[in-house]
Amino acid sequence: HYQKHQGHRQNYTELRIEAISA
Repeated sequence: HYQKHQGHRQNYTELRIEAISA
């Protein structure tokens, strides 16, 4: 459960960084 949550959070962070970089 923790691993799944961490993975989801990592994906969200990556998406946000990409949006800021764009």
